[in-house]
Amino acid sequence: RIQILFEHMSSCPAVCPCAEVAPNTIPAAELKPGAAPASPTSLEPTSKKATKRLAKMELYRSRRIEIRKKKKLERKARSLTQAPIKSDLSKRERIQFEKERLRKSLVATPKLVIDCFYEGLMSDKEINKTRMQILLCYGLLKLHPRSFHLHLGNFDKSSKLCHMFETKTPGFNDMFLTRFAEGVFEYFEGVPNLVYLTPDSDTILSEVEPDSIYVIGGFVDDHIRRYTSLNRCKERNIRTARLPLDQHFHKLNHKQEVLTINQVFEILLLVHNGMSWDETLLRVLPPRKSYIPLTADTTTSLCPDTKTN
Repeated sequence: RIQILFEHMSSCPAVCPCAEVAPNTIPAAELKPGAAPASPTSLEPTSKKATKRLAKMELYRSRRIEIRKKKKLERKARSLTQAPIKSDLSKRERIQFEKERLRKSLVATPKLVIDCFYEGLMSDKEINKTRMQILLCYGLLKLHPRSFHLHLGNFDKSSKLCHMFETKTPGFNDMFLTRFAEGVFEYFEGVPNLVYLTPDSDTILSEVEPDSIYVIGGFVDDHIRRYTSLNRCKERNIRTARLPLDQHFHKLNHKQEVLTINQVFEILLLVHNGMSWDETLLRVLPPRKSYIPLTADTTTSLCPDTKTN
């Protein structure tokens, strides 16, 4: 029987009438010009709800693409304004060049201290955010010719922040920065030019002085507890200052005045490298907070020298 079947198949023409025709298919000769062949399974939605779901997914996808394009253009614009690292260097030479800049920051002025005193007021998630913001600060040091000498104060080896650095940040112990477990006020006791930056201060920071020591509170607080750092400084009679945001923007609320650690660090670093306050603030501050820049005509009338509550 197998031999008879084989002889029958070999004697059949190219299109054998005994061949099975696949279900739900239309011969190519019967298709209309420009029509696609029918598919056995259809992807068309079967209900109004499914149609709305597909339309919503497509709208979300298109918006995500637009947001990514916008962020890409913003990153490109930021990279053009940063101090460039020599582009003719090889990868190994560029890494050595960046390391040399970081090494020089250990003797740079002014000193900038991130106060890690506030760990007890933060959750584990907020402590990890603090770690990531400190790493962003460290990465900024290699982008500019004039840098800060970065310090981590109140940085105890038994703290959660130190444990997160050691477990989640490879090479942390080799980073070019100074760490000390003592309190910032005790470590710099008797230093007259110590300035603690806090948004609740009445004094406006007008310039970055090379012989000063600036302190940023290492505090990520999603709920914004006001006067936390200011009250500490008042108890010890420590000089405080705030960034001149209200001299360059109109109708600030407290959420707009509170910035992240790396944003304050970058603002001070750019001003230290010769950039104006206007250009620096417009570049660093996030657009999502909807800052309204002051015009030249309203600057004097809307920006007093001291902060009013």
